[in-house]
Amino acid sequence: MNDAQMSQLVPFWAGQKVEWTSLGGGFTNQSFCAVVDDTKFVVRVNNAALGLDRTFERKVLWFAQAAGVGPRVAFASADVLVCHWIDGGSFTQEGIRQIDVVKRVAKFLRRVHSWPIPGHRLSVADIAHGYLRKIRKPTQEHQSLLREVTRAAEELENLSRPRCLCHNDPSYGNWIEADNLILLDWEYAGVGDPLFDLAMFSYYHTLSFDAVKLLLQEYLGEVGPTDIRAFELNLILVRALCVLWWAMMEPHKPKDSM
Repeated sequence: MNDAQMSQLVPFWAGQKVEWTSLGGGFTNQSFCAVVDDTKFVVRVNNAALGLDRTFERKVLWFAQAAGVGPRVAFASADVLVCHWIDGGSFTQEGIRQIDVVKRVAKFLRRVHSWPIPGHRLSVADIAHGYLRKIRKPTQEHQSLLREVTRAAEELENLSRPRCLCHNDPSYGNWIEADNLILLDWEYAGVGDPLFDLAMFSYYHTLSFDAVKLLLQEYLGEVGPTDIRAFELNLILVRALCVLWWAMMEPHKPKDSM
């Protein structure tokens, strides 16, 4: 993408000198660092094929910014998101498993889940069906995962679980340690079971049994049998979605990631 194309996406920089640098990584959106008058920004060029609700993402980002736990938005549209650069430390998979970090993540997610933001309800079954349709050569394992998703979603529905805003992608690459924890990439945010975020965090980082137990205790306080079962069911959903997502994206992976 050349400078003229980037300038069209970010019109409020028209006529200004902008230094563009590709940030690489990822294969769903394109990301760049932009320097304007010595001020750094992160520019994400959206992939329309993902079919995400960018309007809802912008609403959530304003809440995250106001709470000091998300990036400061400079400009947002259906095509592009521009946020101020955050100076801070990144996490490794091992680093985010540390006990003190797990405790902080639990408190962070509990705070996010309290935000009164109405929005679209996350249907894991619908998402799983969508992923499966886009897999070029689905296997029996993929079909089996879809059946697991259906059964787990039905059982969760019968448990009458609470619903709230969830981030839905709390992987270590989306966390920054600044003055406090910052969580990036809210594009998958939606309304769902709060334990989905905890299950996703646990699955992404292969938390030990003790770490999962600590995560739940810090988040819930008292953990009952229904909570444990709900977490297990959400873990089934998370695993299935991750496997199906990677299978769907296989043809689009950069060659150097193979």
